[in-house]
Amino acid sequence: MGDDFERQLRDQLDREARQVGRFPDPLRARIQDAIEPRRRLGITQQLALAGALVIFIGLLAVGVAQLRGFKGGPVPAATPTPATSVAPSAGPSAQPSASALSFTCDAGSGGGPSGSNLTALRVAHHSGYDRITFQFDGGLPAYSITPQSNAQFTQDASGQTVVLMGSSGLRIVFHDSSGHTPSGQQTYTGSTDLEPNLPSVREVREIGDFERVLSWGVGIAGSPCYHVSELSGPTRLVIDVQAP
Repeated sequence: MGDDFERQLRDQLDREARQVGRFPDPLRARIQDAIEPRRRLGITQQLALAGALVIFIGLLAVGVAQLRGFKGGPVPAATPTPATSVAPSAGPSAQPSASALSFTCDAGSGGGPSGSNLTALRVAHHSGYDRITFQFDGGLPAYSITPQSNAQFTQDASGQTVVLMGSSGLRIVFHDSSGHTPSGQQTYTGSTDLEPNLPSVREVREIGDFERVLSWGVGIAGSPCYHVSELSGPTRLVIDVQAP
């Protein structure tokens, strides 16, 4: 039984060596030499030795197969990292299209008690509308906007008539606000009569700054329809006048 077992073990070793590939000859010889003195061993010891050799050869076969796959196998293509697209900021400076604005020709109001003062006034043209921006040093004061069918205004508090460029107009009044502080320090140092001569907005003029009531008139060519936005950081009232 011992001779049959050794012959079967040698056959198994040869088959495993052929499956592994180039099984090192010196290692094969050492294994075979180690078997010869075991003729005197009992069947239990021989089975233990055979099991250990089979496990060793199996592990060696797996290692060689993995090494072959690493050297000769196809290298997986690198997965491209999708580019991160950064959406444009929709901050206060973003200019909406005229189609995204809802214009009204009715009187409007907003804001609230703040006691803040005017610091800047800007007028600019955008596609489909002209923009007027009033900027303040605190919260947005209470305001009213009144469209009118002419560009004729009455000054506060003199009562004099002022006619602006254009065929219609907007009267914009800020309550508890001014272009200077109660102590007389000037907060708005820009022009009080702007003539941008844009497609809609032809003239923007201060028509009153009396007892914390600040009034501006807007001369418009065409319809005095507008859209209002209240912005912060800094505080601004933005009036977009629909362009022809």
